[in-house]
Formats: sequence, C-alpha cells, structure tokens
Amino acid sequence: MVSGVSAELGLLIFTVAHCCLGGHIPSKTDHSSGPSEQRQYRIKRENQTDSTVPLRLRTYNSTEPAEHLSTRLKDQYRNDRLLHTSHTSFLVPAFGRQFVLDLELNHGLLSSRYVERYYTNQSSKPVVVKGTEHCYYHGRIRGRPGSTVALSTCNGLLGMFDDGDSLYFIRPSDDQDVVPEKNGQLHIVYRTNVKTMQQDDVLVRDEPQKDTKSSRLDRLRELLFRRKPKARLKRDVLPETKYIELILVNDNRMFQMYKNNSQRTSSVAKTVANLVDAMYSKQLNTRIALVAIETWDSEDQIAVNSDAQETLRQFLKYRYRNLLNWQSHDAAHLLSGMAFADGVTGQAPINGICTKRNSGGVNENQNPRNAVVLAVTLAHQLGHNLGMHDDNGRDCFKACPDWYGCIMEKERGIQQPRRFSQCSVRDYRQLLMNGLGACIFNRPQKLHEPPYCGNGFIEKGEQCDCGPPTPANAKYYRRCVKCCDNCMLTEEAQCAHGECCDLSTCKYKEGDTACRAPVNACDLEEKCTGRSGECPDNLYKQDGQLCEVDGHCYYGECRTRTNQCKYVWGEDVYTADDVCYQRLNINGNRDGNCGKSEDGGWDKCEPKDIFCGYLLCDGNVTVPRVGVLDGSLTSKSYPRTGKTMHCKGGHVLLDDSNNIGYVQDGTTCGTNKMCHSGRCVEVSSFNITPCPVGVNGLPCSGHGNCTNEDRCLCDTKEWRGRDCGNYVPPANNGDGMLGNQGVRSAEERGVVSPRPRQARLRRRTRRETARRRTGKEAATPHPRIARPRARMGTSAWAVRAT
Repeated sequence: MVSGVSAELGLLIFTVAHCCLGGHIPSKTDHSSGPSEQRQYRIKRENQTDSTVPLRLRTYNSTEPAEHLSTRLKDQYRNDRLLHTSHTSFLVPAFGRQFVLDLELNHGLLSSRYVERYYTNQSSKPVVVKGTEHCYYHGRIRGRPGSTVALSTCNGLLGMFDDGDSLYFIRPSDDQDVVPEKNGQLHIVYRTNVKTMQQDDVLVRDEPQKDTKSSRLDRLRELLFRRKPKARLKRDVLPETKYIELILVNDNRMFQMYKNNSQRTSSVAKTVANLVDAMYSKQLNTRIALVAIETWDSEDQIAVNSDAQETLRQFLKYRYRNLLNWQSHDAAHLLSGMAFADGVTGQAPINGICTKRNSGGVNENQNPRNAVVLAVTLAHQLGHNLGMHDDNGRDCFKACPDWYGCIMEKERGIQQPRRFSQCSVRDYRQLLMNGLGACIFNRPQKLHEPPYCGNGFIEKGEQCDCGPPTPANAKYYRRCVKCCDNCMLTEEAQCAHGECCDLSTCKYKEGDTACRAPVNACDLEEKCTGRSGECPDNLYKQDGQLCEVDGHCYYGECRTRTNQCKYVWGEDVYTADDVCYQRLNINGNRDGNCGKSEDGGWDKCEPKDIFCGYLLCDGNVTVPRVGVLDGSLTSKSYPRTGKTMHCKGGHVLLDDSNNIGYVQDGTTCGTNKMCHSGRCVEVSSFNITPCPVGVNGLPCSGHGNCTNEDRCLCDTKEWRGRDCGNYVPPANNGDGMLGNQGVRSAEERGVVSPRPRQARLRRRTRRETARRRTGKEAATPHPRIARPRARMGTSAWAVRAT
C-alpha cells in the first residue's frame, strides 16, 4: 500500500506491507476489501540529484557550524599522519530535508598491520608505505533509528547514508577543488527513490499465479531439500562476530580513473571498504578489516582484459604467488577500471574464503563518481567467496526484505541494493557450518589509529574496553561496566569481556571450559585457558586427518563423495556404488571422465583415479540444490551381486562457472590417499607439516588433535606439552589431597619401557654417591620432584606440575 507524506518534504515514502505467498500486497487500512480490489503497484526506481553545502556542527547538541568542514585535528599527528576527531556531526540539507549525520570513526576498518604498496615508474621494486590517514566513519541519521551512514571526510564528504526509505550518495562537486579546511563546499547528493507507476500499469487479479516451470522447480526444491532437524543442535554461527582481513588491489586503469593520483585511488578503495563494512556488519555481524592496499600505478602486474573469468584466474595466481607471502589475509580483491564483456561486473569463486588459491575476486568500477556502485559489486563478489549464490533463478524475491532488491541479485539496474536476502543469509550460515570460514572467526590485531577509550578494542594503556553503548548491546554493556571503569579493570576484576570471562564475577572462566563448539567433524572445540577472558583462535583439524567413516579433512571440511552428493543434490542422496565409478569414469565421455582434455574432449580416468573424476551418486538426483544443470542428467544402472546399482550425476555450474559435478580436491580415494586435480595421490604428497609425535609414536601422543597450524591441541587440560605427552592430574581429588602427587611419567602411563627411566635413576644415584664421597652434602631433591617410588618392581620419578 502507499501512504502519503507532507507536500513540503517533496518525498514519497512507501510503507510496504508483508507480501503473501500469492504475491499480493494487502491493504493495512481496509481489511474487508475483497481480493478483486487488491492491486499491486510495479516499483519504478530512479535516481534523483540535488546540490548541497554540508556543514560540520561545532558540537553534538549545537546547531552552530564549525569553522571548517574537515575533521582533522589541528597540529595532531601520528607517524607524520594527520589525526581525525573520533566523533563528529554534519548537517546536510538535501531534497527539502535537513539530515543530521552523527558519525564515529570506524575503528575496526584498518588493522595495526595496515600498509600500502605502490608500483611506481621510478623504482624497480614496489614502494611500501606504513600507516595512512584515517578519515572513515560510520554512524546514524539523527532521529532515524535503524538508519545507516558510511562516509569518508579526507577531502569533503564521500559515501552514503540510508534513512530506511531512500538511499543517498554524497560526493564533492566536480566543478570546484575541495578545500576541507573551510565550510561552504558544494556537494552533489544522489537519491535512489521508489515511485509507483500508474494504477493501470499492472493489476494483480484474483486468479492464482501462473504455474510456470520456474515456480514449479522452486517449489520442488523447497520440498526436496528442506533440511531435516538434527538430533543435536550445533552452535549458531551468525551471532558471533566475524572479521574478514582484506587486501584490495587497484589496477592501472583504476589508477588512471582518479587522475593518476595514488593517494586518491587508495582513498577511494578505503571508502569502498568502509561502505562494504557497513553492509556486512549491520546484517551479517561480519566486519571488514583492511590489512593492505596495493596500487599498480606504473603498469598492471597481470594481464587484465575484458574476459572477467580469465582476469580472475590471473589475479588468483598473482595473489597466491605475491600477496600471501607479503601480508597475511583472508581474501584479496582486484578493483579494476576495465569494462568486462557481456555486462559482467565481476567474478569470484564460490566458497573460496580462507583458501590459498580461491579466496579472491575481480570487480569492475562502473561509475568512478559513485563509490556505492563499486561497493555493492565488491559486496556481491565477496559474498560469493562466503558461499552466497546469485538470488536470480531461486525463489528469493519474498526472501529479499527490500524494494531496492538485494545484494546478491545478478542484475540491479540503476538502483543500489543495501541488504542481503534470506537466501544469502542461509548460504552464509551453511558455509560456516561446513567449516569453510574458520579463518574469519579470528579477531584481527587492532588498531591503526591512536588508542581511544570506548571503541571496543583493548589498546595500549587500556585493560578493558566495553565499547559504545547501543540499544543492541545494552544488556552486555551494563554487565561490562561493572568490571571495567574508564577502560581500566575494577578492583579484583580479572576481565570485562570475552567468551571466557564470567561477567557476573569479572573472573576468568575455568580452564577447559568450552567457549566455541565445533561445527563439523573437522572443526575443533576451543576451550578457555583459565588465563584470559578471550576464547582462543578458531582452529580446525590439519588437512589429511581422518573424519567420519571414510573421509579426510581438507580446509576444515570433511571431504567425502557422499557429503558432496548431499551438497549438490540433497539430503537423501549418497555416493554411488564403486561399480559406477569403475564402469563409467574410464570411458572418457560426458557421462564419465576425469575432466576436459586440451582438445575440448573428455579425459579418461586412469584406473587409480576413477574416484577423483565425475561425481556419481544414488538417490533422488533430479534438480541440483545449488547451481544450474548444464545439459542432461546421467542415469545408468549396473547389476552387482544380485542388486541393481544406480549411477546418477550431472554437470552443475555455479555462478562463477565452476563445475561442481566432479569430485572435490581432498576427497578420500583410497587408504591414505586424497584427490588432487582429478588424480588420486598419497596424503603425504600434499606437503603437510607433521605435528609433534609422542614417545609412543603417535601424533600428539594420541591425546590431542593436530591443527591447521601444525601444532597439537590437547584433549584436556591434564595433557600438556608440545606433543600432549605430559599428564598433569587434577590438583584436588575431592578430599583435599593432591591427586597422584604430580605428573605421571610415561612409564607409569604404559607408553614406554622402564629402561630409560632406570638408566636416568642409576645416573642420578651415581652423582649422589660421588657427592658423599667428596664430603659434599647430598643435594636436596627439587621441591617439585617427588621422591622415587616403586611401581611393579621398578623405580621412577614423578614430576609434579608447575
């Protein structure tokens, strides 16, 4: 329905009622109206433009303008970089309204490791610059709860603000040079507005929606692939804050778009990251933290051409060879001035986040004057890395809460979406539950700008920081400030925040208290250490570790053919019998192969590689639950031991054109073997660094898990050491006595022969005898070493825990 507003505002604000399944928009005011009177208005989106002279307010409660527009602090520097005020407010008159923007520096945008790298003509080596001017803000429109603002103030105001009804983009006018040291600077404001067309343009009749093939498929997907409830609920991964450490790379055309000015190009890239951070943090509880920006100001470092897919391949190679060893990060994206062919605005591998070879993307800068356009493109492509598929072709319209459309829609026209659909949220949750986003649960180092009490980060000179109070964190804030006063711990408080901090007592939780539950068979449960309020970094099992019945862990996911069949086709599908792989994948045709050959045909699988080629499944293989079926389904049957074995498959293409109809890398293909690039190879060929081995010959002594950081994570706090080989009994056995009087030796645990212990004891006895013979007083045993005691006819030393 449409509701009017006062004429003096000159705006049309629409209240959109919740749509019913039939697509109608029922009236709020007349519930008695029959279906024949219900009409739906087609939405027409258009951009409107206005000019404005924004003013910075002197104080929050003041309407008096400050002397200048700039937020820089006079004569205050850090590492030769000007500092900006932490809080500020701007008055922006536009479209007959007076917008007051209350802003706070986005303290999480730049990590403490942030650097910029430039390829200049003057030097054969890139120039690295540490530090940068931080003028990037987030905030709200005063008087509009739920509004969003993301601006940079380095050179005038550049960014967007969203009042919930319309999306506004503001930038300095091209007709003048911006002088931020004074007010009166002309700016341009664009508004993406929502208008209704005439009533006669479209009429929703009483009859039900036409039962098209697309709608039937959507309903079939919903019925077939609705997930069954699990007996054991896993942790909800969405409320926990995630952090994507990002590198942005500007190609040479991007550099040329901004008048060959390196600083301006980097500033635009940071503005784009600031906008994406606002989009992700508001709905997905995911923060963007820039660790580096690289600008190719002399020439491109790869071949950038109009083929977005080829440019992506080249950039991912460049990232693997040049960026991973330079700066640790979770994803890297290219911002390009190249106009990609066929209307493509970018490419990125789906599910690529946290991987060495696929965590990245390429993005076209379609409109150099409007950073919001590039920000939406980057948010879309980064969404692919995070497991989100395009909304197009799926029943996501009713799952998109915004008339502007949603970020993962393929075509968006002139409107710039600002939210993710519920389809995207589900995709993201599924990626995290599959363990593919382990790296983004680790909080990055902080901060690039000087310490500031109240930003939520513990910095130099601070013991705690509860962050700013907001309606969303009111309960937490009230509990936190009882433990933290002016960023210093209160008397007797040990901590004030973190999953391992008991805010009711301000004390650390006991060691071995679970603080992050595993999400799958390859994830690891993190436990409190008893010495910190923060939960340890998110870890998962090392690649090659066994999981489930016949799987191997790979990048935090348990890779089996059955798991992949379920991912592609649905829960009621499992891997086909071995005879299917033996009979089909040796043929080298569309229905059985090990990939495409150089001449465009199909490669036959070698007998040892049959389980690493075309994916064959059994069960209800009809419509893929992700991607699009390319061509017809494979459906064959073979007899075996009196039964009929069904072999089904299909070439399923994702939005990034990757074919997931093949067995994934890391999937088990034999004893101690995994698939790699369509070949079955030994696990040892993956160059996996072994974890410490205990004296019993087992990794982590059999009392821990080998992690993705190539170190042991012990099962319980009683097992300690690099190899989890030292046993420390609980300090109290219930009656006030120390349990077992210290650490049990390896002999006592039955993991080694007593002979090494006996030899050490004999050497110690000889030393004691020698001291007595020389007249020296016998050495007193170390207070942490108990006296030797016999066990099964042998002697041993029991070492007490420190």
